[in-house]
Amino acid sequence: MIEVEQAIKLLLNSCHPKVETELCPLSTANNRIAAKDIVAKISNPPFNRSPLDGYAFNSADSKGADKDKPIELIVISIIYAGDDPSGLSVKPGQAVQIMTGAPIPNGCDCVIRQEDTTCIQELSQDFGQKFSQDFEQDFDQKLSQDFEQALSQDFEQALSQDFEQALSQDFEQALSQNFRKKLIQDCGQELSRNFRKTLSQNYGQELSRNFTQKLSLDFVQVLGQELSQKLNQDFWQELSQDFEQELYQEFSQDFGQELGQKLSQEFWQELGQDFMPEFSQNFGQELCQELSQKLNQDFRPDLSQKLAQKLGPKLGPKKVVIYQELKQYENFCFEGEDIRMNDVVIRAGEKINAIKVGVLASIGVSEIEVYKQVTVGLLCSGNELMDIGQTLNPGKIYNSNRYIIEERLKDFGLKVIILDNIIDNPAQICENLLKLIKKVDIIVTTGGVSVGKRDFMPMIFQKMLATKLFWKINMQPGTPVLAASLDNKVLLGLSGNPFACLVNFEILVRPMIAKLAHDETISTQKATAILDSTFSKKSVRRRYIRAKYENGRVTLPENHSSGSLYSMSLCNVL
Repeated sequence: MIEVEQAIKLLLNSCHPKVETELCPLSTANNRIAAKDIVAKISNPPFNRSPLDGYAFNSADSKGADKDKPIELIVISIIYAGDDPSGLSVKPGQAVQIMTGAPIPNGCDCVIRQEDTTCIQELSQDFGQKFSQDFEQDFDQKLSQDFEQALSQDFEQALSQDFEQALSQDFEQALSQNFRKKLIQDCGQELSRNFRKTLSQNYGQELSRNFTQKLSLDFVQVLGQELSQKLNQDFWQELSQDFEQELYQEFSQDFGQELGQKLSQEFWQELGQDFMPEFSQNFGQELCQELSQKLNQDFRPDLSQKLAQKLGPKLGPKKVVIYQELKQYENFCFEGEDIRMNDVVIRAGEKINAIKVGVLASIGVSEIEVYKQVTVGLLCSGNELMDIGQTLNPGKIYNSNRYIIEERLKDFGLKVIILDNIIDNPAQICENLLKLIKKVDIIVTTGGVSVGKRDFMPMIFQKMLATKLFWKINMQPGTPVLAASLDNKVLLGLSGNPFACLVNFEILVRPMIAKLAHDETISTQKATAILDSTFSKKSVRRRYIRAKYENGRVTLPENHSSGSLYSMSLCNVL
C-alpha cells in the first residue's frame, strides 16, 4: 500500500503528453489546446478608426473654442464603417462626419461627439434670389393646386359640421342684432336710397358665379342647407322687416360703385370684430385641427419633397459648430491599438476559450494547429451491472459508473471509447483490453480490483503482460486501486462502488489526463476552509469526504456511504 502522493507520481511518470497535432477550424477550436504559437499577420484595428459617431478634424482647428466663441468647420464628406477614405485628405478648416468604427482620414487627429456639436447648412445669396423668383413664378401655382386638392369634400363636410356646431342659438341672435345694427347704422340710410336702383338681376347672377367659383358647389349647397336650418325663421322675419323699412326703395344701376365705397375696409374690420367674438373657442380649435390634419396629410409631404428638390443642388456648404477645444488624438483609436502585426496572440499549450476564438477571428485566423484530443478507453466490469433502458432484474443494479466517468471525461474535452458491459470472463476481458489499448491513450476500468473471488482485474493486467505500478493506496474510500503500464500507456483499475470510483477518478485520473492533454485546468485545485459540520466516524486511512464549499466554509451531508450518489449531487468538493 502506498500513499496518494506516491501513486500520483508513479502515474505521471508512466504517461506521456500527446504529441500528435491536427488543424482545427476556428469554429470548433473552443477548449482545444494550441500546439504552436499563433502570430498576428495583421494589426487590429487595421487602420486608425473612430470610437464614436461625430466629426473628425485637425485638433489645431479647435484651439480656443468654447461656448462663447465657437468654431465653424466646413463638412466635406461623411464616412461610414466599411468605407475607404484613402483618397480623402482633410485640410485646415475642414471636417468630416464620421460613424463608429469608420476609418479616420488623413489630416484628422481627433473626433468630437456628435452630441457636442451643432450642424448647420447655409443658402447662397444667389440661390436665395433665384429661389424667390422660382417660388413666385411656379410654386404659388402648384401651392394653390395642392391646397384645393387638400380641401377635399371630406374636409368641407367636416367643416360644415363644425360650423353648424359653432353657430349656436346665442350666436345667431347676436349675429342678427349686430348685422341689423351695422346695416342700419352705417349704411342703412345711404343704402336705402341706392339699393333699389342698383341690385339688378345681372349683378346678383354675377356675384353668385364669382362666389361659387371660390367654394365648391357641394360645399356651398351643404353649407347653405345647414346655415338656413340654423338661422331660424324668426331671424329672417325680423331681418326682412328691418330690410323693408330701411332698404326697400327703387334700385339704381350705380349700386355696385356705391356699395363698394360704403363697404370700406373699416366696415369689414368692424364687422369682423363683431362677428369673430361670437365664434366659440371650440370652433376655432376644431377648425384649426381639421385644417392642420389636411395640410399635414395631403399638402405638406408634397411641398417638402418639392422644396427639397429645389433646395438640394443649391444649398451652400454644410458646417459643424465646435464649442470646445480638443486635444490631439482625443477619441482616436490607433491602428494596432489592440493587436500589432507579428504579436504572439496565442502561446503553444494555451487553452482556447470563446474570447480567444474572437481574438483569432479579429485577425482573420480561420484554423489553428492543436493537439489531438486524448482518447480514453472505459470498461465497467461486473455481472451485477445492467445498462439503463433495460428492465432491472433481481439482484442487479444499473451501471451508473459508466455514465459518471464518461461525462467527467467529456467535461474535460476528451474522447471516450466504451467497451460494452462484459461479464466477468477474464479471457474475454483480456482480449478486448488488448484490442482497445491500440486505439486509446489510457485505459480506465471500474470494479474487480479488490480481493473477492471475482475480482479478476489484477490477474487480467498480469495476463496482458502489463507492468504493475501499484495496487492499493492509503485512501478511503477507493483503497484497492490497481495501476499498470503497457506500451507506454497506463491502465488504471478503479473501485466499483460509485462514490469510491468517483474519488479515485478525481484524485488519480485527473492529474494524468491533464498531463496527456497539455491542459493544466483539468488538474484539481486545493483550498483551505472552515468546517461548520462534525464528522464522528473514525478513519484508519486518509479519508475523502464529500462536502459543500461556499464562501470559505464547508458543510457535510448526512449520508457518507461509498455506495451513495445522491448526497454527492448536493456537494461540490472532496
